[in-house]
Amino acid sequence: MRDARPAENTEPERGRALRRLRDQVAAEVAGGTPPPCVVDPEGGWTSADLDAAERAASACHRCPLLDLCRGYVADWPESAGVWGGLTASDRRAVERLKARSAPS
Repeated sequence: MRDARPAENTEPERGRALRRLRDQVAAEVAGGTPPPCVVDPEGGWTSADLDAAERAASACHRCPLLDLCRGYVADWPESAGVWGGLTASDRRAVERLKARSAPS
C-alpha cells in the first residue's frame, strides 16, 4: 500500500481517481478480460458475510487491475466492500499494523 494520500485529498480528486479506475475496468471489459467483480457482480464484493467477502477477495488475485484497485483504496479508503483483494477487515488490520510501526 502507498504511504501517503494525494496532497489534494478532496472529493473532486477522489471522483477523478474513481473514474480512472472505472475507465480501466471498462477497457479490460472491452479487451475481453473483465475483472472478477464484473463477471460476478453478486460474488460477495459488498457482502457483510465474511466468508463471501473472503471468496471475493481471493478472486481479485487473478484480476489484471489488482494493483490499480488496491492503490485506489490505499489513497481513498473505503469503509466497506472488497477492494484490491482486501476485505474491509483486512484493510483495517493493515492500517493498525502501519500505525503500530510508524515512528513516534
